[in-house]
Amino acid sequence: MRAVIAVAACALVLPGCGGGAAAGAKRSGRLVDVKGRLPPYLGLIASADGGRSWRSVSKLGESDFHKIVARDGRLYALDAVLGSLLISSDGGRSFVERFTPPGLSIDFEVDPGDADDLLAATDARLVRSTDGGERWARVGKVPGEPYKFKALRPERLDLALSDGTIVATQDGGRHWKETFDP
Repeated sequence: MRAVIAVAACALVLPGCGGGAAAGAKRSGRLVDVKGRLPPYLGLIASADGGRSWRSVSKLGESDFHKIVARDGRLYALDAVLGSLLISSDGGRSFVERFTPPGLSIDFEVDPGDADDLLAATDARLVRSTDGGERWARVGKVPGEPYKFKALRPERLDLALSDGTIVATQDGGRHWKETFDP
């Protein structure tokens, strides 16, 4: 069975997440009616019927996920409430919290070849973790304000800057080359 996982304005299709009819509950694991009253932070919700009904998987009312990446049996979620990266190995029912360096976390990406290799952009810097988010180190300088990542393969990454410029790296973020200038 395939299920749609949704957070804020994002949706992700995953196998085996379950689902059912809408019921309006507010606790994790119960069904929620997205047309009824919901807390401001949706946490992780899932639908097994193409979005007609939803159930809370976890963190309803606690987390505001702005991005989710599924890689190698894990879910990585950027939580705007905590300002941290949350990682789940059980389909999102529970999460381990990994703090990112100071600054507003804007985006992150998981290396397609190594699920412990993470790259994140804050409003001030680009950082990398090679141990699943335990420790972060600054990566080479980005020529502008990071906006959105796209990992294409290990070490290859495209980055959209806030002014619309696209830059690419072949070495995991140490050096960047402009590929599009608006």
